[in-house]
Amino acid sequence: MEFKEMLLKLTSDPVFTEWNSLHKSCYLAHAFVMKDDKGEELWQFGYYNPETKKMTTFLNEYGKIKILAEQEVLESGNKIETLTPEDVVITAEQMKASAQKILEENYKNQPVSKSFFIVQDIGGKGPLYNLTYFTMTFKTINIKINSKTGEVIEHSLMGLADFDKK
Repeated sequence: MEFKEMLLKLTSDPVFTEWNSLHKSCYLAHAFVMKDDKGEELWQFGYYNPETKKMTTFLNEYGKIKILAEQEVLESGNKIETLTPEDVVITAEQMKASAQKILEENYKNQPVSKSFFIVQDIGGKGPLYNLTYFTMTFKTINIKINSKTGEVIEHSLMGLADFDKK
């Protein structure tokens, strides 16, 4: 399913509408997608509260909306931007096709075992798909694709052991 379809399911669900009526200052910050063991996509939508500096997450698990309690946000130094749904023009399927091409052209020797992606606006640079692939060689491949234009912004390969050096 696509971002806008899943967002519509969320925003029309009574769990969300009731919460939203009490949290007018919160805004959509990201959508996170990961496949379960059966290969089904599990969607999460994060709504940021600028007053408390916390995130409320909504899960769409197998068609049922669940809400998680507000949680602290890991500080990265960047402002948490609003994710504007109209700026997500490229579909997840189009993004995955572009990413697959990058994988085939640049990372043939890195068999992928798991992947996830997040749609967000990082540092006010505009909305993008931020994909992460975990490989069987204990590395990660990260690909960033502009969600408005489909342009590949960057891609990189990093060893899992290198994460603690960042």
